[in-house]
Amino acid sequence: MRINIKQMAFFVQVLSLLLIGYYLKTFGFDSLRENTLWIAYSVVLVLTLPSLIAKGFFGAPFVSFTSAMSYLYYPLSYIVLYGLSHLFGLSFATLSAIFGLFTIFYWNYLLMFLLFKLKKDYIGSLSRNGLFALIPIFIFLLFVGLLIRQPGSVLATDYIQHQTVSNVINEGEKFCIIPNDCSNLFLQVGYTTFYHFILGTIGIFNGNDLVKVLYILDFSWSVVIGIAIYKLAISRLNSRVYSSIAVLASLLIFINGAYDTSFFLPQTLSLLLFLHIISSKKLNFIKTVLAAMLLIASHFVIGTYLSVILFIYYVLIYLFLDSQKTLKMQRLILLISLVITIFFFLLHTLGFSFENNFQRESLKVIGDY
Repeated sequence: MRINIKQMAFFVQVLSLLLIGYYLKTFGFDSLRENTLWIAYSVVLVLTLPSLIAKGFFGAPFVSFTSAMSYLYYPLSYIVLYGLSHLFGLSFATLSAIFGLFTIFYWNYLLMFLLFKLKKDYIGSLSRNGLFALIPIFIFLLFVGLLIRQPGSVLATDYIQHQTVSNVINEGEKFCIIPNDCSNLFLQVGYTTFYHFILGTIGIFNGNDLVKVLYILDFSWSVVIGIAIYKLAISRLNSRVYSSIAVLASLLIFINGAYDTSFFLPQTLSLLLFLHIISSKKLNFIKTVLAAMLLIASHFVIGTYLSVILFIYYVLIYLFLDSQKTLKMQRLILLISLVITIFFFLLHTLGFSFENNFQRESLKVIGDY
């Protein structure tokens, strides 16, 4: 008898929802939202769903142009929720709860569907690459967890600023295109609320323990961004060992010239999208334009900068260079990037930061550290 993969995956997800329902009935929703394992599960779910959509729904690679565009799932979902709430007078809180349940169901459905659908050889190769990607990520997390981060600590106070926007969005009264529409804490307009819709979705699943959520979010984000770095590295270096080294080096020196390391912020979201896009083996002009629009929406400065790099990459790699010249060009770019990274690493050891210098006037007002 032939087994229908989709029906089996559907059955497994119904069972999962029943188990969640049993937990809710026994311990209550507030207890679930404060549970550390649940917070970690929901954060990973939100951050990885676009990759599952790309692979399970569109048949594209987990890290690709399609997976980057699939992050639009969150703002588009909020547009639908907001429209239903204001057109038909439905409770936004109820709609948000339904959206949260659907997202849980959809994530688990896609995961099980792919586990049943993908061939054993592909899963084996994916597991081996995943191991080589996770080893440097684990070393980094161990380094940060033991030597830098205290349990329950929050290093990026930007989160508090961004959370005010997500809170207003989740109230359903305002649909904010830019953060300034929802909060007066932003002196400059640097991005749309693309990022805040993702952060808001995480907020739907979790309770009021913001410190715990952000602590787990930082560690989970390092895993997600590390895997994207590995995918790009393995496609260019064709070596698992060198790719693992690239992941570790990239996580330790995440943004050249600033003190941001591995926080889930609009600028790092923009970088993640860029890594997904540039990992694609087939880019055309239309995809490049759409990708640039997505990057700029995520962050007006960093996104524009990465869009310029993307267009240069597209022109050089896809229009003018043959495969041999492409390889030489990539090696040259890698060498230049390595030199720049070493240079900024030395600056970091001396306490220099571009961001610090850019904000010097503001520091005179609010106080230095």
